[in-house]
Amino acid sequence: MNYGGRQAGSVPADPRFSEVRGNGHMADSERFSYGGQFDIRSPQQIAVEDMDPLPDINFNSEGGYPIQLIRYIRSQHQYEICEEAVQELMKYDGKIGFTCIAGAYRTGKSFLMNRVLNIDSGAGFKVDYKVNACTEGIWMWSKPVYNEKDDSLIFFIDTEGANSVERDRTHDAKVFSLALLISSYFIYNSVGNIDEQAISNLSMVAEISRHIAIKAGVPSDEYSLSAYAPKFLWVLRDFVLEIQDTAGRRISAPQYLEMSLTDPAIVNKGSESTKRIRSTLISFLRDRDCITLVRPLDDEEKLKNAERTSTRYLRPEFLRGLNQIREKILDKCTPKQLNGNFVTPINFIAMLESYIQSINSGDVPTISTAWDYILKTEAENAFKSAKETYTTGLKKKFEDNTAKSAAQLYFAMMEIRDDALEMFYRLASTRTDSNSYFFELRDKLKEYIAGKEAKALEINEKLNITNCEDVVRPCFDKVENKIRVGDYRDDNLETFSQDLVEGMHRYSERTSGEAKCDVLVRFMESSFGLMMANIIDDIRQSLKTKSNANEREMARNQEKENEYRSQIKTLQDQNRTLDERVPSFL
Repeated sequence: MNYGGRQAGSVPADPRFSEVRGNGHMADSERFSYGGQFDIRSPQQIAVEDMDPLPDINFNSEGGYPIQLIRYIRSQHQYEICEEAVQELMKYDGKIGFTCIAGAYRTGKSFLMNRVLNIDSGAGFKVDYKVNACTEGIWMWSKPVYNEKDDSLIFFIDTEGANSVERDRTHDAKVFSLALLISSYFIYNSVGNIDEQAISNLSMVAEISRHIAIKAGVPSDEYSLSAYAPKFLWVLRDFVLEIQDTAGRRISAPQYLEMSLTDPAIVNKGSESTKRIRSTLISFLRDRDCITLVRPLDDEEKLKNAERTSTRYLRPEFLRGLNQIREKILDKCTPKQLNGNFVTPINFIAMLESYIQSINSGDVPTISTAWDYILKTEAENAFKSAKETYTTGLKKKFEDNTAKSAAQLYFAMMEIRDDALEMFYRLASTRTDSNSYFFELRDKLKEYIAGKEAKALEINEKLNITNCEDVVRPCFDKVENKIRVGDYRDDNLETFSQDLVEGMHRYSERTSGEAKCDVLVRFMESSFGLMMANIIDDIRQSLKTKSNANEREMARNQEKENEYRSQIKTLQDQNRTLDERVPSFL
């Protein structure tokens, strides 16, 4: 089969199957459905009703492309997360789930995943008709599907096929374990019926406790691990036979799976190895389901190019099966959780890094270690982002290199502080009491902010001082100029006072900060004090000049007074002489 299945007619005979022939009537007593439930429908009803189509479900995968999530480096026997996939995941936020498909190589799982995603014409996950496996490592479809049921995004994962001649069993087990750990919904793809070989091909499940642990250094059993297991769907491909139980009664695919795992008549015929595998499947994969799919095409030659065949040419029964799988995915692929918390894209990357580190160091991927790593990485990334937010905000507030008033600085710092803390709380969303990373880095962020705020206050004060020093002299230019030309005199000191007050008002309006008064005092002392001394000297000189003028005036007045006195005395003397001479004339 060129699309990954078996050759025509290769489904092995099994007593639990019979070809659908004739009317297929059963007696009422035989309408027993495996698992303790009765199916009261007749075979004809089952045949018709099971064919009733569901409403068409289309996954809008347009615009996406396959991208490698985990790469295996053969030369180093190491695994690594591909950066391109990390960047794609980081484009999204919120709840995410992962539907993963696995199975043996050359069984058509990549083809199936492409068709589930409604991808035609070879544009999806790589499919090749050659014998060698064509999917290496773990791949992801870049565009998730939105699931309205859980308000979440579903990413689709394709894994490297198991049992390839190019890989060893250890590599298969690591890839299989990683797929189980990252999945919310795990689709196991195989060809044909569930026989002993099919069970044996799931031997890696029986060894799951050897490849996954809950706590470091503490062995975990399958039942304990089941709390972290994905929901499981076994897809049986190229199925052309009617499913019957050991009594020949028709049963559903899920009942067939349970019968194959638990019916003593079947289990006891198997080897100890397959018994162990069955027991592990029951204990580990407690939410399990099964579906059968017919061949996508009847023509053997067309199967070689099935990947490039348009959907409209595929068999209607196959398309109905795809639709049922999509319905199951939307119903069962719930958002990924770890320790009761939803896993975000950034958490998922951290979880994957933890698992890869463990595998590369030769240890077993440990769920508790991954959870601790998620908490640590989440808090560190939140701290880093919040720190960058605060630093950027602070830089923007001071990019104009101008001083701020106390009120402006307070409100600016409060705003960027709140933005940074909100960023931290939003990104470090896991705040359990046991999350020491959250509290440690939250306190560290607050200390960082406090230190930056103290530095900002210091810088702002220096800017204030510089601004005050630059502003103070121009504010008093008018006063300086009038002093320089001697406009202030003893008879217009009121004008000086008015000009001084005017300059101080201008200075107060243009400056802020605690340093403004100190700068003004220093200016008054250094520059304005000299002005005042000059004014006082000018006034003193003016008064002295006036005093000297007064003294000279007084001297002149005294001289005049003396002259007047002399003249009066002369007149008086003359008058006495006349008085003495008058009688002689008489």
